[in-house]
Amino acid sequence: MTTLPKPPFNPETAAQKVALGEAAWNSSDPERISHVAITEAERTL
Repeated sequence: MTTLPKPPFNPETAAQKVALGEAAWNSSDPERISHVAITEAERTL
C-alpha cells in the first residue's frame, strides 16, 4: 500500500492524493477505496 500524503496539502501532494483516490476508485476494490477515502479529520475548510 502506498503511503498517503497528509494535510496540509500543497499542489503536488494534493495531486498525488487525487490520483491515488482515482486509481483506487477505478479498481472497484472496496478495501483499497476505503484506504484513500477522505475522512472528516482530513478535511479542512
